[in-house]
Amino acid sequence: MNTTDQEPLSLQLRQSTAAAHTDAEGSDFIKKLFSGTCTEQEYYLYLWSLHAMYTALENELEKNKTDTVTALVYFPELFRKESLITDLQEWSNFKTDRPSTLQNAINLYTSHLQKLGKNNPELLVAHAYVRYMGDLSGGQILSKILNRRFTDAKGLNFYNYQIEDLKLMKATYRNNLDQVPHNLSESMCHEADLAFKMNSLIFQALSIA
Repeated sequence: MNTTDQEPLSLQLRQSTAAAHTDAEGSDFIKKLFSGTCTEQEYYLYLWSLHAMYTALENELEKNKTDTVTALVYFPELFRKESLITDLQEWSNFKTDRPSTLQNAINLYTSHLQKLGKNNPELLVAHAYVRYMGDLSGGQILSKILNRRFTDAKGLNFYNYQIEDLKLMKATYRNNLDQVPHNLSESMCHEADLAFKMNSLIFQALSIA
């Protein structure tokens, strides 16, 4: 990492997480989502998982919004918890048992976020990067697929933002990431890689749910 310390953090994060990102996208469940073949119950479990993840992340971002580094990616307009609550209400008819493997993967991720919020709040930036930049990029493609798959469903608000220019939002986010002190670059890249791997565990659990 020493050779790239002066590169923008946004570029370092993208490069250092490329392999983990590919692994996450290659999970059976994500393939189902993007092929438009997931069932209603599978999608409900996905929403439930997302709600648990975003609740933990956004609670910790809120608690630590005055931290100098964490404040750089504190964008409440990107928060997804409320839209997920709305979506879950619309999908309540498809409630199903939550397998222990999925619950365990969720607990691992949320407890990690809570520990970061308490001990290393600056590293929440890496997790916010993984989730929100994904939502603003591939998530917009997935939104169109899901709307074709579930044509009568109202609970597809997760990827809908009240933001006029998503490209500008992404550019602003990257610019703020690049203001993170260089001495944090290595730990940020490690944490972002870990975030992708923890997400992959959740996707794997959803694949066998």
